[in-house]
Amino acid sequence: MPSKPSPLSLKQYSLQSVAAHIELLSYGQLKGSKELAKTIESDDFLKVEGPFVDWPSNLLEEIADTLYTKRSGLKHLIHLVIQPHMTSFSIKVNGSTHLAITLLTERCALSLKRLDFTHSTQLPPHYFNNFFGHLKNLTRLNVNGSVVDDGAFRAIGENCDKLIELDAGDTYISNVGLTYLSFDEIMPVMQCLPGLQIYRLPKLQVIELLDTRVSPEGLSVLLACHNKLLKIGHKETFHAFQLVQQQSHPTEEKFRLKHLTSTDVHLTPERFEHAIENCPGIQAVTIKSAGLTNENLYRLMTLKTLTDLHLGNKNCQSFNFYEGVAPVLDAIGSNLLKLILEDFTEVDVDYIGQKCPNLKYLALSGILTYAPIGHLNSSYFTKLESLEIWNRVGQNHEFSVCQGTLKQLLWRSPLNYLLLQRVANLTDDLLFAVLKANPLLTLNTVFIDYCHNVTGRFFWALLEQPNTLSVMRCWHSKGVLSETREDIKNVIKDDNLSLYWEWYPYNEYEELMEAGLIPDESDEEELEDS
Repeated sequence: MPSKPSPLSLKQYSLQSVAAHIELLSYGQLKGSKELAKTIESDDFLKVEGPFVDWPSNLLEEIADTLYTKRSGLKHLIHLVIQPHMTSFSIKVNGSTHLAITLLTERCALSLKRLDFTHSTQLPPHYFNNFFGHLKNLTRLNVNGSVVDDGAFRAIGENCDKLIELDAGDTYISNVGLTYLSFDEIMPVMQCLPGLQIYRLPKLQVIELLDTRVSPEGLSVLLACHNKLLKIGHKETFHAFQLVQQQSHPTEEKFRLKHLTSTDVHLTPERFEHAIENCPGIQAVTIKSAGLTNENLYRLMTLKTLTDLHLGNKNCQSFNFYEGVAPVLDAIGSNLLKLILEDFTEVDVDYIGQKCPNLKYLALSGILTYAPIGHLNSSYFTKLESLEIWNRVGQNHEFSVCQGTLKQLLWRSPLNYLLLQRVANLTDDLLFAVLKANPLLTLNTVFIDYCHNVTGRFFWALLEQPNTLSVMRCWHSKGVLSETREDIKNVIKDDNLSLYWEWYPYNEYEELMEAGLIPDESDEEELEDS
């Protein structure tokens, strides 16, 4: 049975109480009163110092987060908590973003070291240029999803020379913005190498660039100017060594990158070898693009620090399990904590269990067939905490994931996360057999999608276990009827359980549309409009 809500700590109750009565504590006026409205409208609230001037910085941050969560970041509230000695602040979208920027600029320009400014789309980009120009001591900055363009990143590059981490994902940064973060003037690219010694953001170690306009060419400039980088969050980091390879006087200094990825751009064996050779401390490798063969993968055997491996045949069958992946697992499988395999014609779960005894995360997507399972081995997957199996529309998923494979994966795994999609051999009886051997006491999240041979009994069995379930989702499964949805909702309410329960009915039209057997109406409308 999932856990029930537990009382908050005394500190949490106190912070919520302060947030609820902050007007009375600070201005001596009740929330919603006419007197308070006049004080806010006349800006007289700015003359009130408030009771938080001597609070520690970490406590100020907590009360600010509580205000944003329980109330909002209204100007008369954040004025009280933004104090000159604050070192960290998170600007949320539900409040006065303009005043928050103004107060942080005026009061905390020198003290602020960490700033979260995510999903801010209310202000035009030029507002950020002046703002970031004042934050000289920032070490961590997160502007993910905000309307921040190359001009703002120029201000960051010119002023925030102590920056260690920068999250620029889902912003308007481009290759031009990366040059602003790298060196003083836009000059011929080759001049930014050994001849130029003044680089911007010399302490930068982590930068996130997913969902941006940055291309591999921009990454190569970034890496050439920041040899201390530990992580570049981009789907083509294997191609960030192009500029380094073109140096007339190549340096013998190795790079510190720990994550290398190639998703869409064709990866040549030469570029793959060069990246692996120059990053001796690699911990995570993702390769889904075409270009490598089984023999090329053998270079991964030398990576003794590798703990995260993600391989996929996204565009073609470049390599297979037995000739490419298996030899790698034989050499370094004991080091792996996370393994993701996509679009393989065949995968051997027994082999993975034997060679990867320390695996905590396993995801298998688009696998056509699984090697037969012999006897269940209780020594396999004894540390597996997260399991995901994804089958695609049109695959013969009825025979791909047999019950023996499912049992082996679930038999001894201390799972806290389970996702199964289009697994026809998943049944109530299989779960009952697994629960006898492995009660799944640490299970926290379950997601069952398009598994038509499970019924409501499946979810009732999970609810009866003394686990820690907090999320349970059932999507598009024919055997789980709407009555089960309502009955579970009532139990959650009556027993006051801390459980999020989500159920969607099966829709044959949606499944046929996903399979491409009938056209998508939205696509037809777009064609008509064009």
